[in-house]
Amino acid sequence: MTNSPTLSSELLDTLRQNSKDNASFERLVEAFELSAASAHDQWQAHYHAFNEELSNHLKLIRDLESRWETLIKAIPVGIIIHNNIQIEYCNQAAADLLGVPSSVQLVALPLTRFATPHDLEHLQKFAAHPNSTTPLIVETDMLRMDDSTLTVEVRIARLHPDNPIFVSVVTDISARKNAERLRQETAQLEAAFHAESLMQKTKDALMRRISHEFRNPLAIIQTSAEIITRYRDRLDDVGMQKRTQQIIAQVDYLVVILEELGLMLEGQLHIDQIDLERFDLKALCEEVMGLMSAAVGGNATFTFVANPEAGDFHVVSDKRFMQFVLRHALMDTIMRASSNAHVDFYLQQNNGGVMVCTRTFLDESSADDERDVTMHELFYDDSLQVEQNSNLKMLNDVVQLLGGQFTPNPPEFKTEHKYCLMIMLPTQWTESVPNQ
Repeated sequence: MTNSPTLSSELLDTLRQNSKDNASFERLVEAFELSAASAHDQWQAHYHAFNEELSNHLKLIRDLESRWETLIKAIPVGIIIHNNIQIEYCNQAAADLLGVPSSVQLVALPLTRFATPHDLEHLQKFAAHPNSTTPLIVETDMLRMDDSTLTVEVRIARLHPDNPIFVSVVTDISARKNAERLRQETAQLEAAFHAESLMQKTKDALMRRISHEFRNPLAIIQTSAEIITRYRDRLDDVGMQKRTQQIIAQVDYLVVILEELGLMLEGQLHIDQIDLERFDLKALCEEVMGLMSAAVGGNATFTFVANPEAGDFHVVSDKRFMQFVLRHALMDTIMRASSNAHVDFYLQQNNGGVMVCTRTFLDESSADDERDVTMHELFYDDSLQVEQNSNLKMLNDVVQLLGGQFTPNPPEFKTEHKYCLMIMLPTQWTESVPNQ
């Protein structure tokens, strides 16, 4: 048989000794040769099949290596494989990010050439946990070959738990960071525009209020002056004193209105910038109440109550805006009340913040006073909302800017002849956008 295996002499001697004659010996030799030839053919078939399978696997591996290399080269993010801190392989995208013409030039270079010591500290901590399956993600400014910096995100993963071999995926996030900065700047501009718009609305509301509030005092002054001029001989001392006090009270009120206008026009209330400071709100309330008492003269009296009396009412806010709110609330309360009004002025600690409340009782005996009845009916009209009243709208906007909440005439204080403003304020101001 061609390529058949040959029996050894030792095997032939053994077969001859166990054969009865030459014929049986020949048959045994022939059987052994056939068996050996069959085994040889089977071995050769398995060998060829194994070689073919091995070749197919090697071809598949080479194809996978080629595809992997093509993928790594084509991927738009940087891929760096490094042994601890020494670069062993990287794609061209990584070379482009680092400002190197060819990826070959990066091989064997240390990462210390491009990473900050802080980033290397992250890598060392990460390397100390070989069984960690969570990649390390770092956003940093990587140093390029020309010593310029590039904002990148680096994701580092360990390839094998027993070896310090890592793969780092480097992504250029400078465009994203620039977009984030642009969004922040846009938000700041929008906030500034909103604040300027709020300032303009506040000024407009103040002008509308001045236009409206000037009419009644001027009318009362004119009427009282005409009565004194025409009917001086008919007025007794009480009547003369009443008309004179009316003129004085209205002049005092106009002075307060002009002071508020001057405060706005002088730019002391910049709504586009909160100037934070720590101050005693209780002391500020007492100061404002003193200013208002002097402004209205004998036209109104005040009672100030702080609860608890010995409580700490220090707040962190804008003192100028806070003073504006307190003055405005007191003046609005006085103007809603009748002549010789008494205003209760409350300051109370409330749920981690403070509550400021102004309250007055409308004089039932002044029902024939057209102004008092009109203001009373106007305020208690269910259709009246804060947005429909320019004075309250302005006060509401400034309170919101201070992070507080403004409630005109809350239900728990509402009675037939009562007017109340309640303002809730935080003790620590935080930035927020006022509601529209």
